[in-house]
Order: sequence, then structure tokens, then C-alpha cells
Amino acid sequence: MRSIVASLLMLIFLPLPLEAAEPFVLQLKWKPQFQFAGYYIAQDLGFYVEAGVDVEIRAGGPGLDSLNEVVEGRADFGVSSSNLLAAKINGAPVKALAAIFQHSPARFVTLKESQIERAEQLAGKRVMLLPNNASFELVTLLSQLNLMDSIERLDTSFNIDSLVDGEADAFNAYVTNEPYDLQEWGVEYNLIDPADYGIEFYADVLFTSDSVANRKPEEVRAFANASLRGWQYALDNPSHAIEIVAKYAPQKRLSHLRYEALAMHEHLSRGVVPIGYMNSERWLSIKDYLASIGEVPHNAKVDLEQFIFPIAPPVFDWVEYRIHFGVAGATVLLLLGWALWAHREKLRVESELQHTFEMATHDALTGLSNRYLFTDRLVQILAQKERKQMSPLVAFIDIDKFKAINDTLGHQAGDEFLQALGVEMLSETRPADTLARIGGDEFALLVTQYGSGSEVAICERLRQAVARVVDQYELKHLQVDASIGAIIIDSYLPNDPESILALADREMYAAKCSQFEKIRVARLSTLRGALFKVA
Repeated sequence: MRSIVASLLMLIFLPLPLEAAEPFVLQLKWKPQFQFAGYYIAQDLGFYVEAGVDVEIRAGGPGLDSLNEVVEGRADFGVSSSNLLAAKINGAPVKALAAIFQHSPARFVTLKESQIERAEQLAGKRVMLLPNNASFELVTLLSQLNLMDSIERLDTSFNIDSLVDGEADAFNAYVTNEPYDLQEWGVEYNLIDPADYGIEFYADVLFTSDSVANRKPEEVRAFANASLRGWQYALDNPSHAIEIVAKYAPQKRLSHLRYEALAMHEHLSRGVVPIGYMNSERWLSIKDYLASIGEVPHNAKVDLEQFIFPIAPPVFDWVEYRIHFGVAGATVLLLLGWALWAHREKLRVESELQHTFEMATHDALTGLSNRYLFTDRLVQILAQKERKQMSPLVAFIDIDKFKAINDTLGHQAGDEFLQALGVEMLSETRPADTLARIGGDEFALLVTQYGSGSEVAICERLRQAVARVVDQYELKHLQVDASIGAIIIDSYLPNDPESILALADREMYAAKCSQFEKIRVARLSTLRGALFKVA
């Protein structure tokens, strides 16, 4: 009996198990991309875990406001903009933790052919902007130049096609996004930067709510510093950073992530000030800009000590920085030194990213484009096919009896043959074409511009290139040849690269099985019965 009572007492007084702490929620302001690399890296490499915080990263998108998510308690942290200060002045209980971008990437983009190169030329033009004053950097520029009443303001379509298709004369852009698309499409453009007019805003400001900051100040510091550590890693290791972000942003092409990484580098101002640095005087200047566009009253007061949450290490003080280096001459030397360092750093990043891009997008054996890059290029061409009214050609090339080379002469001889084949076939293409090795003995060619009726001739040149290499290596007795199937993309379905490649492969196989032809060319519009039967 006593043992039963003792057991019951032990159960009563045993400590209850602690509930697992809810993870912090970080709400991004847009879809996954390199713009948020630091957070993805801190998550992927365990920086948050090392700091003792559990973090859930939520993607943003159209119609989702990170500020509302944090203020209304659905998220603990958010990524916003300099407009966070206006929200604070207007009563939102928020605190700024770090300004990731020292310079805003917001730009107006115009077509080169429009000859609109300066903001003053936007008078009387159709200008796309986010609703209200959400494009506050661009609205401030227009306001400072007294242009708001002289433009035809249009709500943004969130699609750069609106500019290319002539629906607008200027488009609200992010320098890491829309210019990439225009470059890929071969469209020349101009960028109008508010900073060229002395208008500087922070961008991608990391923030939290007063409630979270007051209840968990140490956890907030730990989270912020782990995030900044992620950003430092992204700057120091851009290639690895791209690989990490690609896992979270599978919809982004590798070439775009590389473009973003390079474009963002100069906006972080590493080397001049620490990553995340915020300056009180700069925030007061931003307040004046926000007042000029009606976001806050002109006489609005703000207690920056209640707005800026101090994280370790202490916020960098530019005034102390100047005093420390003394006289103006030293400052000039410092800036010159920094400019030299920044130039060298940019060259280093460009070189590393180019090397990484080459490794990820080119075949190690032949140096030709690989399947990834071929697919990437085909996606781009399909996206602009309708606009440019073109019918691209995709050819699938298979080397007949290639196995016989490996079996009789060895794999080294087979590799040398493929390398020579890549060089010879490439000599029959133009710079605008894309020739890729997409399998062991399989190649693909993408041609965007060619004369009508020349499709067979294009394929025949490739076959003759194969024949020359066969002669060079004295392989005729092995009956090595090429079978080629090509598709003229004159229809809009299917519109995915793999299906088109599969149809070209099907035509190639038909040529391989034929006794009379080694090249088959078909129009996509004539293959409707096969569109939904491609394995």
C-alpha cells in the first residue's frame, strides 16, 4: 500500500514537460529569390540554431503586406522598406533591427528607343507605379521634380511586358529583377535611379514588433545577428550562396540568381559600413522625404531610440568614424582606398560567379552548354516567341553506333571523339545558336533565326560535321553516323522545353529507324496528335 502511495506522490510532483517553443516567423516581402539570401543561408547553415532560435521563413507575394503580418501577430519579424518609419510615426508598434540594403534597388526603367534617360523627361508620359505611395522612392523623385501632376499615372501590372508591349513609357522596377528579363530578351533599356538625384533610402529593413522586442530582447538580438551572419556569408561566398538560395527558389533560373547576386552586391555597401548599419541622421532625412509625399505630417516627431532596436555589435556611428580618422585628407584617402577595394571586390565576385555559372551550365567534357542551360535558353525563347513572331528550331542529334567506339577503342577514345565532335559541330553554328550536350552521345541545337526552308540544310551541316570527325578518327568501318530529328516551333503547345525535346527525340528515332533518311523535320503544329502522348 505504501509503495502505491509513494508512486502516486512521485507522479504528482514530477515536473511537467516543457512545451516546445514556437518558432519565430520571418515574413519576407516577396517571393523567394537572392534578395533574401542572408536569411536562407542562416537557416540552411544552422546559424539560427547556433544562436538558439528556431525560425520559419515565409515567402511573400502580391497582396501580402509584411508589416501587417507582424503588427497583427501572425509573424514575429518582417522585411519591409524605409516606409517602416512612416508606419512607426503613424502609430504602428514596430522597431527596426537592420537595414540590409544601404541603397534602394528601386528604379524607373524605360526602353532605349524611347530616349527617356532622365526623370525630367517623364513629364506627359505613362508611368507605372505601385498603388498609393508604395513606390515611395520613385514617388519622392517625381515629387522633388514637381512631376506628379504632369505624368499619366498607371497602376503597375507587376509585369515588365507592359513596358515592352508599349502599355507604359516607364515601369517601376527592382534593379535585380526586370533588367535581367530585358537583357535576356535582347531589349535595350535605360535605368533612372533616385540616388542620382540625391534621394537615398534604405531598403529591405529587418524589423519586429514592440511586443516581441520587449518580451524577448535577447532572442531578437540573437535572431538579428544570425541573419546578418548569413548576409556576411552570402557576400563572402556568392557561389555557395546561389546554390543555397536555389533550393528555396526553384522557380528561379541559375542565371537569374547569378545576376541578382552581382546586382545586389553594391547595394549592401560592405567595407564602408557594417552589414545592417543604420544611421539616425539618415532616418531623419528619410522622414523629411516621406513628409514631402504626404506619408507623414511635416511637423511629425519621432523618437528614434524607440524606433531603432540596438543589436550587438553596437550600431556603427559615422560621426565617430570621421573623428577617428581625423582630417579631411585622411577621409579622402580612406574613400579612395575603399573605391579601389570595392572595384577589386566586384571583380572577385564577378569572376567567382562566372566560374560557378560555367561549371553549372556547361558540359565538363566538351565545354558545350549542358541540358540545364539549353532548357533555360529554350524557356527564354518560348517566352518571347510570340512577341518576336519567330518559329525557333530545336534539333535532337544522336550519334549512331557510338557504343562501338567505346567497346573497340576504349572510353578515352570515345571521350576524345565527343570532344572533337563538339568543336566541329559548334563550327557550323552561329553565336546566337545554342548547341548542347544533353546526354552521353546526344546533342541538341536551338536556332532562333534562320531562313524559311533552310531547316534541313541546318541539320545536314551538323551531320556533315559528324562525318568529318568520323573520317578524322577513321571510324567508317564502325558505321558511326548521326540521326537528327528537328521540330519547328510554330505552335504554342506544348510550351515546356522537355516536351519539345521529347518530340524532337521522337523524330530523331524515326530517322534512325528509317532506311532512307537520317534527318526528319516536323512542324509542331502538325504534331497535335502527339502533344499529350509524350512520355
